[in-house]
Amino acid sequence: MMAGVATTCEECGGQRFQAAALDHPLGGRTIAVDSGKSVIVIEHLAACSAGNPGARGHR
Repeated sequence: MMAGVATTCEECGGQRFQAAALDHPLGGRTIAVDSGKSVIVIEHLAACSAGNPGARGHR
């Protein structure tokens, strides 16, 4: 690789996740979409997608 030259991965489109990880969405979102969110937000999203939006006191 040459210094200062950047290329985008053809497999992940620059999302930095393997195709296997991107092929398994949860609630319509992939790990690439949710990776920047806090654990509390992720817990809430997982609970909502499981049909339990009140889980762990979340509203």
